[in-house]
Order: sequence, then C-alpha cells, then structure tokens
Amino acid sequence: MDSQDAVSALSSVGITPVPVEPILGGWAYWTFDVGSRFIARFPRNDEIAEAAVREIAILPALSNEVSYLVPIPSRIGVWLDRPFMVYSRIPGRGLTQADDSRELLFALRDMLAQLHRFPVERASELLGCGSPQRVWRTY
Repeated sequence: MDSQDAVSALSSVGITPVPVEPILGGWAYWTFDVGSRFIARFPRNDEIAEAAVREIAILPALSNEVSYLVPIPSRIGVWLDRPFMVYSRIPGRGLTQADDSRELLFALRDMLAQLHRFPVERASELLGCGSPQRVWRTY
C-alpha cells in the first residue's frame, strides 16, 4: 500500500486528502500519519484484519478504564475487504535507552496494572467470543 492508496481509502470515510505520510517499520499494518492530526492503520493480511476487528471493538471501552490515552477509532472503513481505522494522533515519542529510570518503570507498571484490571467478562462480551472460561479452555 502506498500513500495514494491511503488517500483513496481515507476519502471513502470522509477524510479530505491532506498530507499522508507513511510511518515505516510496522509488520502488521501499513500505518500513515494523516496531516499530523490522525493515524490511519491498514491491516497487511487477513489474520491482522481479524485483530483489527477486535481492536475496533474493545478500544473505546478500554479508554474509559485507564488513565492514559488509548487510540479510539473515529473512522472505520474497508480497503481490499479488510477493515481499517483512523484515530486521533496521541502525542508522545518512542522510548530510548536514555529514558531508563526507576520512575519510568513504575509508570509502566501502573499502566500495565490498569490494563489488566479491565474486566475479562466485559472484554469477552465486546469481542463476542463467549465466556472467558470457555475461551481459556479453547486456547
């Protein structure tokens, strides 16, 4: 997928063509910066498309349960029979070795703890996968 394909797909969900720049490095999604305001993610294969459906279902609810920003799909479309999502860009940057600190480790610990407090039953309901006990035995 290239920027022109992304512009075409984005126009199908009402996003006027603006600068669309690829964000390189992902293996699961083609990812684009859309006008420095949005992120657009397009699954690279059918397996990742299934994961995208799950993300689209759970992210809005998850965002209400944690104290940090979570991508919330604001536009959802279909490209090559696979769902894609667009969400507001979350400010920040990648971690580097220079960020190594005790405070950061505690902050990450707290973020993960919040994530793991999300009710399993609610996740199962949102994902439509049945009871957590049944799903656990299946895998």
